[in-house]
Amino acid sequence: MDTYTELRLGDLGRLSPRVAVEPSASLISVVADLLGGPAQGIPAHCRAKLLPAELATDRARAAQLFGSPLVAIPDCLSPMPYPGEPSGRSFLDRTADVDRHTLLAELEADLAGEPVPEALRPVIDRPGTFLAGFSRVAAHAWEFVEAVWRRRRRRLSREVVRIGTAAVTGTLGAGLSLLGPRIRLVGSSLLLPDPRGEVIDLAGRTLVLVPLISGGTASLLNVDQDDHVWIGYPLRECGTTHPAESPADLILGEARTQILRGADGYLTMSEVAALIGSTGGSATYHCKQLESAGLISRHRVGGSVRVHRTLRGEEILDLLH
Repeated sequence: MDTYTELRLGDLGRLSPRVAVEPSASLISVVADLLGGPAQGIPAHCRAKLLPAELATDRARAAQLFGSPLVAIPDCLSPMPYPGEPSGRSFLDRTADVDRHTLLAELEADLAGEPVPEALRPVIDRPGTFLAGFSRVAAHAWEFVEAVWRRRRRRLSREVVRIGTAAVTGTLGAGLSLLGPRIRLVGSSLLLPDPRGEVIDLAGRTLVLVPLISGGTASLLNVDQDDHVWIGYPLRECGTTHPAESPADLILGEARTQILRGADGYLTMSEVAALIGSTGGSATYHCKQLESAGLISRHRVGGSVRVHRTLRGEEILDLLH
């Protein structure tokens, strides 16, 4: 069961939230999930490719950070979506330069005088090993995040408009109530999953909303800055289910709509067949029809063919949502 931190927002009518469209928060959301933190809703077919056997040792070492609820991701390894890092690559460069002294100092501050949990002892004893593993897992995850991020730019832009419109039309409460399945608006407070379970006042700081493309249950929270609090939440439609009789199903057919929604560049043809519950020949037929319409492309990666939604395919899905 989730433990929640209550973020007291005050008068919603006076609140002017910012939306930070920045990929490093999505990257850390993916990394936290892979390392044993709270599940972020990464699609199953992507998860398998994000956990290659060659990273098993690095993942095991880096996952030791999540052995204790007393410790959150240290600031030195956290994204800075506001005012914003130039790119996910800059985040990787910054975290790769973190030294063990900085990490240990921040962990000590997080523990606030509590004894070091046994699960965290390997990180304390071998911080350099932990940092190297963390960096390699993050660098591998960035390939996935970067590819998905490019295809979500249009939706990300619309999210900025959605929140901005809600703020100026007096409907911000309705906008904040749609920040994902794990975030709840109760009165003028947001309840956010957080193992520390605190009560925090926004107290004049800027509320920064950071849409995440990592998965449908994504949730991040950082309340440690003096001038702002930022919340990561799933970009709408990311990883969510769709009604069987959606406009896209009615026009394209259910099987082709499923393929188009799943065509993130990681889906192989065998996975396409499993997704729509058909034979390989039927999956190939549907893909050829979508490809001839310019909605998907297929490309070979190693020994497999993967399916990639085109910009036109994105636009069709948006139109038929």
